[in-house]
Amino acid sequence: MMLLLLCLFGYSSAVIYQLNETDHEKMPNLIRLDPYEKCLRDPTALYCTVGIDLVSDTPSPLLNMIQEYSEDKSKHFNYSHIYQGICVNQRCQGINSSVPLPSYLESCLNRTFWEEYRLKTRTTKDIFCNNKNNAVDTEDIIVAAVILALIMFNAFGTLYDVLFTTGKANEGVKLLLCFSIRRNYLKLVKDNYEGDSRDGQLRSLNGIRSICIGMVILAHSLAVCIFVENPIYLEKMFYSPFTLLITNGTLIMQGFFTLSGLLLVFKYCMYVEKNEYSWTLILKGILLRWLRLTPAYAVIIGFTATWMRHLGSGPLWEMFVNVEVMDCRRDWWRHFIYINNYFEDSYCMIQSWYLAADMQLFLVGIIVVVFCRTKRSRIVTLSTLSVIGIIIPTLHTYYQDLDGIMMLTPETARNYFITDDTFNHVYKRGHTNLFGYIIGMALGYILYYWNDFGINLNKYKKLRPLYWCTAPALIALMYSGSIFYGDRPRMSLLFRTVYSALVKPIFCLTMAVFMLGMLLKFDNVYRPILEWKGWTVPSRLCYNVYLLHFLFVRFYVGIQTSIMKATFWFQVIFFIGLLTFSFVFAFVFWILLEAPMAELLKTLMSPKKREEEKCEVNTGKNDN
Repeated sequence: MMLLLLCLFGYSSAVIYQLNETDHEKMPNLIRLDPYEKCLRDPTALYCTVGIDLVSDTPSPLLNMIQEYSEDKSKHFNYSHIYQGICVNQRCQGINSSVPLPSYLESCLNRTFWEEYRLKTRTTKDIFCNNKNNAVDTEDIIVAAVILALIMFNAFGTLYDVLFTTGKANEGVKLLLCFSIRRNYLKLVKDNYEGDSRDGQLRSLNGIRSICIGMVILAHSLAVCIFVENPIYLEKMFYSPFTLLITNGTLIMQGFFTLSGLLLVFKYCMYVEKNEYSWTLILKGILLRWLRLTPAYAVIIGFTATWMRHLGSGPLWEMFVNVEVMDCRRDWWRHFIYINNYFEDSYCMIQSWYLAADMQLFLVGIIVVVFCRTKRSRIVTLSTLSVIGIIIPTLHTYYQDLDGIMMLTPETARNYFITDDTFNHVYKRGHTNLFGYIIGMALGYILYYWNDFGINLNKYKKLRPLYWCTAPALIALMYSGSIFYGDRPRMSLLFRTVYSALVKPIFCLTMAVFMLGMLLKFDNVYRPILEWKGWTVPSRLCYNVYLLHFLFVRFYVGIQTSIMKATFWFQVIFFIGLLTFSFVFAFVFWILLEAPMAELLKTLMSPKKREEEKCEVNTGKNDN
C-alpha cells in the first residue's frame, strides 16, 4: 500500500493546504498600493512598484506559516513573494537616499514590515517606477502612419464603391474595392456554405470554433484576479468543479489544432481536383498562409510596441503593460517568422504561441499532403507522425519533471506562465502538439474520401446514443486534470508521465469522432446547434478576437489605482465586458484590415482568373 502511494504522490514536505480567514489575514497581502493620484500631485514624486521576498533573521512562526501555505503551488499564491506600490517621497522619509534605489527601497520596506509583521524584505529585480518620459518616437510615428493609411484606404475605397459602382462583383477598380467597408461587411455576414455541398459539410465547424474561443476568453478573464484585495477568494475557487473545468480547459487548444489539420487536408484535396500536383505548392501554401495571417498580427504587435504605452498609467502600468511594450520592441521579429513559441523570456503577445505552433505544424502538414499522394504513403506517414506526437511530449514530461497537464495555477498566472516549465517545454511548442494536428489531417482525408468507403451511416443509427457521449467525454477529460489540484502532495513523476502520454491523444481522438459525426450528419442533437447560421460572424472574427482580447486584460489591470475586491459578479461582468470588447474591436479590425488584406491578396495572386471572369461577364456567359 505504501509503495502504491509513493508511486502516485511521491514524497512531500510540510504543507498547509487550507487556512481559516483569521490566519490568512495575518499574512501580508500579495500587493499593497500607496495612493497613486495623491502621490503624483507632487511633480517631483517618484512612485515605484517593487517585488520583494519576505525573510527573517530570527525564527518566525508567521514566516513559517507563509512558506508552508505557499508550498501548495497548485492552488495558492506564493505569499513570500509580494509586491508593494510605494510613494517614495512620502513613505520613505528619513531613509538615507544616497544608496542605490534597490537598497533604498529595501531599507524603506524593512522599516514598514518590521513594524507590522516583525519580518524583513529583500528586493528583487522587479522594480517598476513611473516613467515620465513617454515621448512620441520614430516607431510611434511609423505605426501611426500605417494605421492612418489603412483608414484612408478604407475611406477612399468605400466612397468609390458607394459613388461610382452599383455594388456588383465584377465592376470598378478591384484594388480600390478591396477596401470597401460595404463589400467587406457583406462578406462578413455571408454564408459561404450555401453552394458546394461538400464544402457545406464544414458548417458545424463555425460553432465549434466560436464556442472554443469563448472558453479561451473565459479562462483568460481569470487573470484579472491576480492582484486583488481578497486573494483567498481565487484560491477557494479551486475547490469548485466549474473552476477546475475552466483551469483544465487548456486541452481545448488541441481542438484548434485538430480543426486546422482537417481544413488543410480537405481544402487541399478540393484544390487539386482542378489543379496539378507540384512541389511548388509547398512554397505557395507557406507564402499565402504567411501573407494571410501576418498583416493583422503585425499591426497589433506594432500598436502594442508603440502607442499602447501612451494609453494610460497606474501603479501597475509599468509592470503589466510597459513590460510587454518593451518586449515587443525587442522580439517583434520572432513573431514575424513564427518562432516566438521557442523562446522563454518574453511577455510580448504571450497568447500568440498558438499562431507560431500552428504555422510550424502547417509546414509539416503541407509537406505531407504534397508528397504523400498514395493511400499507403499517407497511412504510413500519418501513423508514424502520430506515434512521434505521443512519444515526444511524454519524454519531455519524464526527463524534465513536468506536470501531467498545463496547470492554470495562481502563481503561474501571476507570472503569465513564462516561468512555468510545462508551458515552456510542452504546452506551447509546435512539435509537442503534433498529435492533434495529425489526427485532424487524418480526419480531413476520411471526410474527403468518405463516399469511397461505401459505408451507409443509416445502418448505425442505434449507435447515436453512444456518439452523444462524446461531448460529455470531452468535458470529463478536461475535468480529469483536477486530480492535480487536490489537497495532496504533487503526483509522482510516473503518474504525471502516464497521464501526459494519454490525455491529449484521447482528447484529440474523441474530438475527431465528435467532429466527424457532425460533418457526416450522423448526429441530430449537437449538429443543429453548431450549424446555426448565427455562428458565421463570430467564427470569422475568432482570429482577431484571439489576437486582441488579452490586450484588454492587461489594460484593465494596468490602469487600476487601487486594489479591487474579487467577487462572483465582478468576474461575470468582467468576462461579459471582455467578450464584448474583444468582438467589437475584432469586428472593426476584420472590416478595416483583415478582409481588405485577404481580398487584396486574392486579387494580386490571381489576376488572370479575374480577367477571365470579367470576360465571361462581358460576353454574357455568367449571369452574375
